[in-house]
Amino acid sequence: MKLGENMQVVILILLIIILVLLIWLIFREHKLSVRITRQSVQRPRLTDNQQKALDYIRRHGKITNDEYQKLAKVGNTKAFEDLQEMEEMGLIEQVGKTGKAVYYKLKE
Repeated sequence: MKLGENMQVVILILLIIILVLLIWLIFREHKLSVRITRQSVQRPRLTDNQQKALDYIRRHGKITNDEYQKLAKVGNTKAFEDLQEMEEMGLIEQVGKTGKAVYYKLKE
């Protein structure tokens, strides 16, 4: 073989190595994106009190802020925050605007 032919073989080998590395990187990125997608589809983590509230709603059809306070042994503000968080997660929806008539039910 001549020097020019050797250089062509070396360039060909380098191109093959680069191609293999690119394929590996693309596969790795795809695998990572699939893992991230699966994680984002998973249900949000609920606190024990929020889980109790969901169970309560399933049994009784709804829950009020007062009922949540008694069930979870928390104050008005914490009850509001927990219920609001569950609503933001898409698990429940508020019925009514303000006051004692407001309750939460499972989101349809």
